[in-house]
Amino acid sequence: MVDKAVRPKTWLMPSTKCCLSIQGTDHHGHYQNAIRRAVAIPTLHRYLEKRHHWNTETTHTIDWDSFQTAARTYPGSRNHLLKLVYDKLPTNLYRSRYDKSKSARCHFCNEFETFEHLCLSQCNPRSNEFRINMMTNINSYFSKTNAPDSFSNTFNNAITVWFQSRSLISTPLATHMTNPPELWRRQAAIGWSQMTRGFLAKQWKTLYSQSQVNERLDCWLESEADNDVIHPNEDDEVSTISMDSGYNSARPQGLHPWSGNKDFLTPTRFMSGLIRTIWDTMTDLWQNHIQHIHDCASQIAQHAETKSIQDQIRALHAMQNQTMAAHRDKYFHPDLDQYLIQTPLAQMKCYLQRYQPVILHSIKQATTLATNAPKITNFPGFAYTAHPPRDLIHHVREEPIHWKHTKIWNRPITEYFKPTNQTIPSNSSNSFPAPD
Repeated sequence: MVDKAVRPKTWLMPSTKCCLSIQGTDHHGHYQNAIRRAVAIPTLHRYLEKRHHWNTETTHTIDWDSFQTAARTYPGSRNHLLKLVYDKLPTNLYRSRYDKSKSARCHFCNEFETFEHLCLSQCNPRSNEFRINMMTNINSYFSKTNAPDSFSNTFNNAITVWFQSRSLISTPLATHMTNPPELWRRQAAIGWSQMTRGFLAKQWKTLYSQSQVNERLDCWLESEADNDVIHPNEDDEVSTISMDSGYNSARPQGLHPWSGNKDFLTPTRFMSGLIRTIWDTMTDLWQNHIQHIHDCASQIAQHAETKSIQDQIRALHAMQNQTMAAHRDKYFHPDLDQYLIQTPLAQMKCYLQRYQPVILHSIKQATTLATNAPKITNFPGFAYTAHPPRDLIHHVREEPIHWKHTKIWNRPITEYFKPTNQTIPSNSSNSFPAPD
């Protein structure tokens, strides 16, 4: 191999044991993965064509090599990357499809909350910050990789078109005229929103290669032009570079005529790094949005928990008079309102956890003591005198009772009749005693 260019077809060497060729590409290892990928790619393309309304020509214009390299070297979670690329992040609109109790509206406005709405809306402060960070990160990547200025300006214009796709302000016609028409048409067919998901047209790689060559040529021409400038010597004599003495000797050492003095990445490596930079920025937006929503929810939950703890403490202080007299100054605060305002939630939890069972036990002791206490008549100094029933008490004004009529009360009547020894003749006898 003379360079690092990718060659789908390779020569068979005497040491080559096996070579698997799939659709014009040779594979020298990982045959199972190559077969599975070759079987799954057509199905994936049909799914994407149906989802994004692409045709077959549009699918073939996507730079799949850069997309695959970026996905393979992405340092984040693959599960999150799949949801980010295929628009499956759990936004309110996506969650409402499976949970009817969830609202599909945005937290900050009345529109449906999608991830594209989060990226381009004006209602969320994190969305405005995301757009600034997107341009900053992309330009920082261009500066770090020595990207050509023509490519950088064209790509920034494309990002600006995506930013303005949901606004009422249309992109000026002069912006489209200054960009390559074929690149603009291909990327518009794929979708400006899909550009940030990693679906870039192959013309971006072609534009980078052409800009790279033009940049190298400009750098080389500048370096050669500097060597032709007249330099005055110390004796004020004008000396020029002699063609006979060797023109190439004046060229800076280590520079190829087409290299200039900048180090450029290969097109696939450069585009994959650009895609990862966009993915990282969009991931930061999603994490910041989720963190903000969770913070708001936690603040609401914390407020509700604080109110619940305060209500329980107030309920305990309302039972202060039911506790033992010796505990009323130990277990309760003299200024309850000031305590609830100044005390942190953790300290109130600690007070409730420690003193609630103690106060309830004190109430139980006070109740038991009040129930089992002896009556006041049982103490020394108190005597109990039995009195007759009120119905037997005769007042002075009533008529006195005649006791002579009450002598026979509670006595059998036989006590007043005494039996005799005489026999009474029967009625069946007809004889009568003879008269004297």
